Amino acid sequence: MSINPVQGVEASQVLLVEARARQEQPPSPVRARAQQPDSGTLPKQNIRVPGNAAASFEMHQDEVQVQRDSETNGVIVIKYLDHSGSVVLQVPSPQVLGIMRAIDQDFAEKAKARLEQADNEGANLHGH
Repeated sequence: MSINPVQGVEASQVLLVEARARQEQPPSPVRARAQQPDSGTLPKQNIRVPGNAAASFEMHQDEVQVQRDSETNGVIVIKYLDHSGSVVLQVPSPQVLGIMRAIDQDFAEKAKARLEQADNEGANLHGH
């Protein structure tokens, strides 16, 4: 590849080329309207944008909720919600929370049964 010096172009040559190019192109509708004589002032056009149109262009925000689940000894639950409030993802999932609740309930029932059994055995030892 060879790089040779560029010959200078005079401004009059550029204007001549541009004038020829304009003559060869048919006038565009925009240019044709611009060249028509002014017939006076145009009526004022009112453009109304509905108030809710501006709001529809705003990006709806997704939401993250962090909560403690009272039924599972305060396990932290993270919910990812879309703009409509629907849960997209929940960690831990509702199924896992259900299993955790069932296990906690089972442990509570067994602990209660052991306490009752210990109370009964204690009462028997003391001769009641």
